[in-house]
Amino acid sequence: MSLKQIKNQLKSTRTLQKILWAMELASSIKLQSLTAQTRSFKRFFKDFIQVVVSLQPHLHIQDKNHFVIDQKKKLILVISTEKWLVWSLNSKLFDIIESRYKEGKDRVDLMTIWYKGEVFFRKNQRNIVASFPLKDKINAEYLVNLYKFLEVALKDQTYSKIKIYFNHSKNAFSQSPARLTLSPLSQETLKLFLHEINIPYPDIQVNDELIIEPNIEAYRKNTIQYVIENLVYYCILDSKISENSARFALMKLANQNNQEKEKKLTTDYNKARQDKITQDLMIASLI
Repeated sequence: MSLKQIKNQLKSTRTLQKILWAMELASSIKLQSLTAQTRSFKRFFKDFIQVVVSLQPHLHIQDKNHFVIDQKKKLILVISTEKWLVWSLNSKLFDIIESRYKEGKDRVDLMTIWYKGEVFFRKNQRNIVASFPLKDKINAEYLVNLYKFLEVALKDQTYSKIKIYFNHSKNAFSQSPARLTLSPLSQETLKLFLHEINIPYPDIQVNDELIIEPNIEAYRKNTIQYVIENLVYYCILDSKISENSARFALMKLANQNNQEKEKKLTTDYNKARQDKITQDLMIASLI
């Protein structure tokens, strides 16, 4: 490789280094913001679950008998990523869903959150009843239509089961597909979910003399809806953290690889330049 070719490659590598550094910084900022948002929500959710568990004997919110279980259809909420850059997260999640619901496609409705899930499952001729292309910054205001859809589905008892599939962030460098049964919501399911997100299941005494107004049934329905909304909200946050964690790790790795390439090219360039200087001096001495 000539000195000019090495110089051009080195220039391109340094330009790419600036771009990768900017992308890594942007991913880091987004990840820190989402992590802080999730940490804040978990503090609220921990207190909220304590209230839910304390009311459970009165409201029976984890009693499967309150749900219709003989309906044929199931509703699957799929939280994908918004960017193609971390397609591996989507592919693992989509493969699990496709394998588990390979048979009886007409008995499964899908609701997709973010764009890539909609594209994939429409291509696979799945029945998508709703799609929500949320904004990059997670805000409860953007989820109103999603919550309304679930509220109507629960009220009309449209589905025998409602499950949510998402990418769970174990740590900054590890993400894995996860699922949660939203309806019927059992105590075992809630315990497993709380354990997964490192929130201890509350061990509190119940006040048997608690008075609920206007009536228990109305309060139970509202509580169930609120529990499901908060579970969905957390899953969306968790999925978004997984996406940004994977993107950050990818940018960091690309940045490191590019730095190694720059070092090698710099060494090659200095060596080629020195060889050229030595050659020119030798030619000059012979004249």
